[in-house]
Amino acid sequence: MKIRRLAYLSTIFAILLPTLVVGMVVLSYTYPTSTSGKAPEVYLAQGPNYNAANSLGLFYAKMSGNPANISSGTTIYFNYTYGAYNEALLNVLEIVNGVTGRTVTITFDNVTLPSGVTMYISTSATELGYSVSSTGVISITGGESVSTGTSITLSGTTYYIGFLFNNTVISGTGTIVFHYIIS
Repeated sequence: MKIRRLAYLSTIFAILLPTLVVGMVVLSYTYPTSTSGKAPEVYLAQGPNYNAANSLGLFYAKMSGNPANISSGTTIYFNYTYGAYNEALLNVLEIVNGVTGRTVTITFDNVTLPSGVTMYISTSATELGYSVSSTGVISITGGESVSTGTSITLSGTTYYIGFLFNNTVISGTGTIVFHYIIS
């Protein structure tokens, strides 16, 4: 009887012992890691007329990083003169294309602006201009209006963005969402 019990306990220990040993083995390795900031290849930045518009209290968009860019999620503030028939903020933003030797297509997935505000982007790497009709209506030249689904191919390095306010502009908030594809 004692031999049987001893054999039984020996068998149990023989089965459990390798499991216990394996369960107690801890392997530890060290792998150093690091991070460094990298600006996107295509990004939104303050344009050539930003400082003038900002000093008049008409436009604000904070930049950060290197190169300085307006990161996703940053609120862009623009104001209009109450009672003005229409106004334009030209070249206050720019889309910088840092991709060389490849085609970049940018698509505006969602452009929802306050009522009475239209966004324009230059159709080439030249700044937006304007014209004034005989009745005093301002029109933006050298670009196209941007709405949800607008898609353009960036062949130059910089494209300019402006905003046109018509006489029915209403204070409010909106969203500009875009993505780009490099091919």
